Amino acid sequence: MDMRQQEFDVAYASGDFENAEQFVVEALADRPDNPHWLNQLGLLYFAQGQYSDALAAFDRAVCADPHFLEPLLNGAILLSDLGYYDEAAQRFDAAKLIDSSVPSQAGALGLGSTLPLPLGHLPASLGVAIGRAAAEKYLQLSDALLELNLFVRAQEAAEEACRHYDHARARLQLARTYLAQLQPDRALLEVENARRHDPRFVELHVFSALLHFVRNERSEALDALTRAEMLADTTALGQVLRQAYAGSGAALN
Repeated sequence: MDMRQQEFDVAYASGDFENAEQFVVEALADRPDNPHWLNQLGLLYFAQGQYSDALAAFDRAVCADPHFLEPLLNGAILLSDLGYYDEAAQRFDAAKLIDSSVPSQAGALGLGSTLPLPLGHLPASLGVAIGRAAAEKYLQLSDALLELNLFVRAQEAAEEACRHYDHARARLQLARTYLAQLQPDRALLEVENARRHDPRFVELHVFSALLHFVRNERSEALDALTRAEMLADTTALGQVLRQAYAGSGAALN
């Protein structure tokens, strides 16, 4: 990571948007079509509530590097936050199409447009970094779609996240989309998949308890809550479930 990026990250994280914008301006003065810094500009505008400017910056980043997924997904998240669900869904669909083609090394690194390279030809650490970054964007989009009751779209976004970087949180998100669609059996399967990735992920055990409760499997629900409690569960859902069982006269072992 170059010094300018480090300085931008510090300013952005601390809410010093004036200095953060100065780093972006300097970077774009050197190269106005740099997709990474155009995406950073969009994030900066987004954080300040300048949504039209943010969307324009994300679009410029996509035009500069059509293989750069992050600004396309950022635009989808922004539009869904503003209630433009159809437009957000269109960008999500476009991202899936682009994502099925060859990723750009430039977009992943923020270096601008170069010849795209197959993921398998990149260093292993870079391939993982690309996958994690893309998965995080898809999870953000899935969260937004789930809140909007667009359950199938949320499921598709969670599936894309798993495809990019299969880990416990992505599988848990997929389970949530299944439960939202009244499919607790499929949700429970994804929870079990997630536990294979990270058996100490507390939220998995809490959500497992909820699923077993929905399936009227009281003993299994209590077992899951016990596992969560042993892992020092402090989630709101875990507290609610424990209170519900305490109120019914049940006790955790």
